[in-house]
Amino acid sequence: MSSRRQFLSKIGSLFKGFVLLKPVAALYSCASDHLDEFNDHLPEKSLQLLSPNGGEVFTDVESITIHWKAQNIHNINICISFDNGLIWNTAATNISANISNYSLPLSGINSGRCRVKIQNTSDTFIEDTSEAPFTIITKDAATKSIVLTEPATQIALKAGSAYTIRWEAQNITHVSLHISYDNGFSWQIIETNIPNTGTYNWTVPFIISSSARLRVSDANATSIQDTTDFGISIYTEFEINLNTYTQLSTVGGTAVFNAFYFGDFLVKRVSAAEAKSFSLSCTHNGCTINYNAMDQKFYCPCHGAVFLPDGTVESGPANSPLTKYNTILIESESKIIVTSL
Repeated sequence: MSSRRQFLSKIGSLFKGFVLLKPVAALYSCASDHLDEFNDHLPEKSLQLLSPNGGEVFTDVESITIHWKAQNIHNINICISFDNGLIWNTAATNISANISNYSLPLSGINSGRCRVKIQNTSDTFIEDTSEAPFTIITKDAATKSIVLTEPATQIALKAGSAYTIRWEAQNITHVSLHISYDNGFSWQIIETNIPNTGTYNWTVPFIISSSARLRVSDANATSIQDTTDFGISIYTEFEINLNTYTQLSTVGGTAVFNAFYFGDFLVKRVSAAEAKSFSLSCTHNGCTINYNAMDQKFYCPCHGAVFLPDGTVESGPANSPLTKYNTILIESESKIIVTSL
């Protein structure tokens, strides 16, 4: 074949490839249109929990019956919560949606904060939940009870200190203890499945909180529980010996420290009867700031923020004052205590 014919043949092949692109694109477009049309005509799926839907009281029972209505759904999962939806427990899976009801066996439950949730097994985003809490007291739990007795009132506990948690329980062999640092939104384990002695010697953790809560529950039926109805403060403190830091015995004297929770902070003797403490973390971007004893101002070396002697902002880019810590001067004991309270 001549070079001219070879060249024309290659050109023809190239154009042939480009010509085919249009029908393929058109075919894809048509297929996409038909797919959208197909999806538009798919049967709608729905799931509705009929009962228990809130307010019911089931006492002296060994099971409860859950009723629902489903459309174009094959199987469902059933979940139950005993703490108003904070924690969900899977009770049954792959239940035929067509039967419309299910008898859920229960034991060791004594809770007025129960909720049920049903969901499509193949698409759990399709779900429905009890609109309000309901009560379940099973036969085997009717004689069980537990009451948290200590702490009995609002209390402040020092991180790292020892504290005895106390409770009274009836017909319970083992208990679990939990703590929340966010007013009951989430819970962490202290101990699980320990003998019911009525007391637990606890070392307060180094997690600072003003809204901690304690909970004690039956280890074998966690819905049988009691929780503090008030916030517990967990705090830390830093003690300064004035015999060691003698400059703080004089008005105007300062010293810089670093400690857990506080980070870098400055303590200043502002009068014969008072000392103050300031965080040395810039409120703009967290840089460590410097204190100038001449004008008693704080300067950020990173972006130029300036803070007045009382910690308020003189010039930006910071917008918020420096964090100040509660500072207690005990002159008779030659010490200063800086606390997170």
